[in-house]
Amino acid sequence: IKRKFAITPEQMAASYLYLTLAPEMENVSGRYFDEHNRAVKSSGKSYNRATWKKLWDVSAQLTQLAASETEYPRPTVPQHTAAAPA
Repeated sequence: IKRKFAITPEQMAASYLYLTLAPEMENVSGRYFDEHNRAVKSSGKSYNRATWKKLWDVSAQLTQLAASETEYPRPTVPQHTAAAPA
């Protein structure tokens, strides 16, 4: 089902190109952006540390990481800043 405010594939491609190629985005990492290239928070569920650990453990098992590689890293929650306008 198409969202009421969905953008066209061409507009989405333009957004991806901007976020990938714009010099001002070169050092930006760990952020989420909306269809207008504005930094936004990810879903509330993505901030649940128990979920992070469960995902890490399942991923380690599925990718058959060695026991020495399965220590759960302590992720940081990125600080959100506004991106340059498109």
